[in-house]
Amino acid sequence: MNWTKEEFEIYTLLFAANVDLKMDEKELSFISAEVEPETFQKVLAVFQKDNDAQRIKNITTYQSHFLKTDSEKEDFFKEIKKLFFADGNYSAIEAGIFATLKRIF
Repeated sequence: MNWTKEEFEIYTLLFAANVDLKMDEKELSFISAEVEPETFQKVLAVFQKDNDAQRIKNITTYQSHFLKTDSEKEDFFKEIKKLFFADGNYSAIEAGIFATLKRIF
């Protein structure tokens, strides 16, 4: 898939939302709120067919294309943090994946 920045962000947010092996409606609503439904569904379909290894590879491959500056990275981390609080619960697992994503990026 040749991704746009928006598609990369959706995919990465889906990865973050799924870290506790469940995506609830609040998290999915948060992710889909600002994007076209077709784009969201397309990225969701790719995400659902990929396994964890493919997901991590996709994220690490595309992050260098779309998050080039520290400012861009920090802005995106703020979005991830908002997502983690969307369901009202910031779990230890979510905190762990947040720290891992920061190290990767």
